[in-house]
Amino acid sequence: MKLFLIISIFTLATTAFSADNQKVQAGLFEVQSAQSQVNILFNEVTPQQKERVRYISQKLALAESYLQQSLNQNPPVPQPPPYQPPGNDVNVEMFQSDSCNGDLIGIVSSSTDCSRFSGAGNVWAIRVNGKCQDIDDTNAVNACRMYQHAGNPDAVRVYKSDSCRDSLSGIFSTYSNCETLPNDGNNAWAIMAGGKCQDIADTSLTMSCRAFKAINTPRAVKLFHSDTCRESLVAAVDQYTNCDSLTGLENVWAIQINGQCQDVSDLDVITACKRFKP
Repeated sequence: MKLFLIISIFTLATTAFSADNQKVQAGLFEVQSAQSQVNILFNEVTPQQKERVRYISQKLALAESYLQQSLNQNPPVPQPPPYQPPGNDVNVEMFQSDSCNGDLIGIVSSSTDCSRFSGAGNVWAIRVNGKCQDIDDTNAVNACRMYQHAGNPDAVRVYKSDSCRDSLSGIFSTYSNCETLPNDGNNAWAIMAGGKCQDIADTSLTMSCRAFKAINTPRAVKLFHSDTCRESLVAAVDQYTNCDSLTGLENVWAIQINGQCQDVSDLDVITACKRFKP
C-alpha cells in the first residue's frame, strides 16, 4: 500500500510542470515527502522489490530536480543515492546518560525518520557497536539527525576541536540531508575522514556537511585555500555537490585530484567547484 501511494504522489506531482509556480511548489513538496518515505521503505521491502523502489527513488530525484529548475531557472543539481546500501546500516543507541548506563531514549539508523522522536527528551550520549560516546546534550530529534549515520564506517565526524580529540559535534555521510542539521553557531572546527583529522575554517555543522559530505567518495576533488594543498581545506566536491550552497567559504588557491596538487588562479569557491568538480 505504501509503495502504491508513493507512485500515486509521483504521478500527481509531475503534472505540476504545466501549472503555475504555486502548484509547482506544491508538487515539489509532495515529491520530497515521497522521497522521504522511499528512504524508509527501501530497508523494509523484500529483495525482489528493492530494484523497483530504487527505480522510483531515481525518478523522484529527477522530478524534484525538474520542479526546482522550473521555480528558479537554475540548472538541475544531480541527486546522490537516497538509500543506504543493505548491510551497512548499523544501529545507534541514544541515552539520557553520559555513560550510556541510564535511560535509553531510542535506537536510530541512517533510514530513521527523526521527527518521530519529538518530545522524547534530551540525549546525553550515543553508543555504536558497544562503544559509548559522550555528546553535548541536545534534544532527541537533533541527536537523531546529527548521529544517525554514526554506524557508517565512511561517515565524517565533526568536532568543535582543532585536534579531533574531543567535543564531537555531529556525524554525517554521503546519505545525509545537510539541511536538517543545526545551522547555528560555529560547531565545526575540524573533521575526521578516512582516519585523518583535518583542521577547517570554523563553520556550522550544516555548512561542514555541504562542504565535506563527498570527501570519502572516490572521485572527490579537494579545494584548498593554500597553494600546497597541505592546509586550509575548503571543500571536497563530487558530481552531486550543489556548488551554490558553498557560498561564504574561503577562496580556492589550489585543487587536489587523485592525490596530486595543482596550483590554480585564485577563484571564489563556487566558481572553483563548478569548474573542477568531476
